[in-house]
Amino acid sequence: MKKVLSILFILSFLLSCFAPTALAAEANVGELRLSQEIFAPSSGGKLYIYLPVQSGTVNCVLTIYDASGRVIARFSRDGLTQNVHTFIWDVKPAYGNAAGYASDSFVPDGIYSLEAICTSGNESICRTALCTVDSSAAALQPESGVPNYTGDYETDYMVSRVLEEIPTAGLSTYDKIRSVYTWVQANCYRTGEQTYTYFDLDALRPEIVAEGTYADSLHAAGQINYDVLHNLYVANAKELLLYRIGSCLEFSALIQVLLARLGIECWIVDGDFFNSDGSVVMHKWNYLRIDGDYYWSDVRIDNASYDRSDRTQLYYDYFLESDTELWAERHGWDRAAFPELTTATPALAEAPVETPELPAEELPELPEETVSEEIEEPEETAAFDPAEAIMNTAPIYIDGIEYSLEAYTINGYNYFKLRDLAFVLTGTSAQFEVVWLSDQNSVGLFSAYPYTPVGGELTASGISSVTAEPSSCQIYIDGDPVSLTAYLIQSNNYFRLRDIGAIFDFQVDWDAETGAILIGTESFYE
Repeated sequence: MKKVLSILFILSFLLSCFAPTALAAEANVGELRLSQEIFAPSSGGKLYIYLPVQSGTVNCVLTIYDASGRVIARFSRDGLTQNVHTFIWDVKPAYGNAAGYASDSFVPDGIYSLEAICTSGNESICRTALCTVDSSAAALQPESGVPNYTGDYETDYMVSRVLEEIPTAGLSTYDKIRSVYTWVQANCYRTGEQTYTYFDLDALRPEIVAEGTYADSLHAAGQINYDVLHNLYVANAKELLLYRIGSCLEFSALIQVLLARLGIECWIVDGDFFNSDGSVVMHKWNYLRIDGDYYWSDVRIDNASYDRSDRTQLYYDYFLESDTELWAERHGWDRAAFPELTTATPALAEAPVETPELPAEELPELPEETVSEEIEEPEETAAFDPAEAIMNTAPIYIDGIEYSLEAYTINGYNYFKLRDLAFVLTGTSAQFEVVWLSDQNSVGLFSAYPYTPVGGELTASGISSVTAEPSSCQIYIDGDPVSLTAYLIQSNNYFRLRDIGAIFDFQVDWDAETGAILIGTESFYE
């Protein structure tokens, strides 16, 4: 039965995004892509999830579900513009996830559903993908990144021709890098006269323009990037492509540009090389990431050994060294700057934007700005005095995901804005809607409904300490009046978190060691 339910969830998950609401005309989003569709968890490996934004600006929430439809992890990023944006998942569940998986272990083997909800204004679009986690598939799925072009037609044309000479199809990431390293070492020189060019760029102009125009169309479609980190040494790589003669900078630049085209992250490190005779020379080399691990490479030094052998024996003494201390015996650099341990667009765990609404037939119609005459008048609430409010800077976790919500500690309790809580709880079992009831000059909270953002959510006052005045704001819960302790800070009403947790039945706890505030929507209030 559980297997049938899992299959039904996956089918309904995919169908839910077949007919999404169109984004505003100026925004468009491509399909989700994965670095590995079958992923074998490892200590250093991470799954890279690529979201192409083809035009416009969007906010995006990426949610990962298990086969039963339970939320395993969630990531949010705002203000995404044209680029292929990268979300990074370590294939571990979030703390307090809905499935109850331990957050310090990899998720169980199986099929996981990825759903990206992108919003632009009041419009949204949904993109989905499936990932298989298989701990036995380590050698089956080489990582595949997004091709990164330089954006210079001539350089990109020459890179295409060189890569046609280098066997990379079907190879692992490691073997692709080795093939590129071999080609550069064997075909480029440290000294010589730049009298011969390997490409006649003028004669090849029609082909160069045609290929560049095609690359532009791929970029517009979100299939490739143009120098996504703005760190490619294009002019230096171009010189080595044309003349095959250059310094350590040109060698490193060409390695970087060739690997970028293959979707492999590579940087250039500026520092010193310590010669065996004790002298020190300025030098440059490469730093690379392979399936989550980081390595050093120095093609120019291995090329020097190749030259000393009368170009009869290729060398790999400085190829993909992972031991930084061993590397430092011959190389000196700014140690604080590396390892970078990053990608072009690293994922951030920010607050999610609005998620799709529940089916209309499951919920009655809400009041639109007023309440009916049937709502009974509230009883008189007990008066209380002004109190000192101290901003609580402790981290706040909701189902294991850290959020940025402004909280104040008043008389030993944590107080939050209702709309902030409603905003971040949307999509969970504890979601609720907030409606201004103008006829009653009150606020209505409606359980089970997704929250409708009005703007200004998660905006901080920035005040570290203030005297909070008692609030006269009256609250109705699903039409019934309730008495809640509330304080007014900078014209905003703040309510006690434990009161809201009790009303909507979600767990409120704290970590005594870190002071973190913990909210769990899959557990009941105690």
